[in-house]
Amino acid sequence: MADRNVHWLGLGGGGAKGASHVGMIKAIEEAGIPIDMVGGVSIGAFIGGLWCKHRDITIVTQKAREWVKKINRWWSLIFDLTYPVTSMFTGRAFNSTLQSAFGDVRIEDLWVPYFTLSTDISASAMRIHRHGNTSVLIFYP
Repeated sequence: MADRNVHWLGLGGGGAKGASHVGMIKAIEEAGIPIDMVGGVSIGAFIGGLWCKHRDITIVTQKAREWVKKINRWWSLIFDLTYPVTSMFTGRAFNSTLQSAFGDVRIEDLWVPYFTLSTDISASAMRIHRHGNTSVLIFYP
């Protein structure tokens, strides 16, 4: 039997609020609290995935800043436009930024156990993802 509690970290979505996740993880580390498992949704999945990949808040901060710069390039959005039948954008530019942040790393190969959540709108059900390519599953499970 383990002599300590297991610490799970759940990170929510909310766009720019994701920057607060970086500060929260830094404070948890500074307090000496170990993080044994991370789960997240949307931007929380992104920040949590970066932390599980690198386990270094300095690298996570750097990678998150690089990602924000790439995702905010106006010209990449213009070239990503499509006919608005189901979406205004193809998603290629966005997927490219995820690929540059995570590469071909799979969830099961991360240093810390990790999962992300999604909603299956066809089945009206929640899905938990513990396996697969991080570049795809972070935002598009």
